[in-house]
Amino acid sequence: MLYKKNMYKIIDRLCKKWLTWYHIDKIGKEDIPMTKEDIIISNAHDLLNHHTVTEAPINVIEICKAWGISIFEDDFGYVENDLGSDKNKVAFTIAGAIITSPSQKAIYVRKSDSYFKKKFTIAHELGHYFLQHREKSKTEEVVTVSFSGDRNPEEQKMDVFASELLMPENMVRDYHKGKVFALLWEIADYFKVSELDMKNRLNKLGIRYLEV
Repeated sequence: MLYKKNMYKIIDRLCKKWLTWYHIDKIGKEDIPMTKEDIIISNAHDLLNHHTVTEAPINVIEICKAWGISIFEDDFGYVENDLGSDKNKVAFTIAGAIITSPSQKAIYVRKSDSYFKKKFTIAHELGHYFLQHREKSKTEEVVTVSFSGDRNPEEQKMDVFASELLMPENMVRDYHKGKVFALLWEIADYFKVSELDMKNRLNKLGIRYLEV
């Protein structure tokens, strides 16, 4: 319970800062700049190679365990209610968060989200860890909160990481090899991701598919 209360205080503090920063695009500026998508993709590949992952579906829970990252589910009600009390602030729905420090590493996902949404959120937060938190959290506490529908450039980069981690390009192309079209539901089921996430991925890779 103490751990949960501390989490609320940390996320609440960060949310208030984030809402102040959001419209002037200052989030993540203190972190190592990542301007090329291939750097992000390469980091996702490195993580898969480190765990000798060669086939889908990708087990992000096991990856978290291997790096000592705990996973918790929460409804984030305390934080969102507090933020919503200020009518001058825009309402945001928290999708997930990651808190790391020399003594703890934890990812939080929204309890009411679907299995597929939680899985993508975990992969997204792993992006924050490996691309931003990992070195800094050795000496200080680092917190990142992710909001649903956030189109901030830094968050979009984490979505690139998550997509490459859960649906690696080489595996997607191997699955599609020899097929004129792939059935969307079938390939999504194979990778154990949502049809929407797979649809976005196939469109990004320029791979044809059928929706039935």
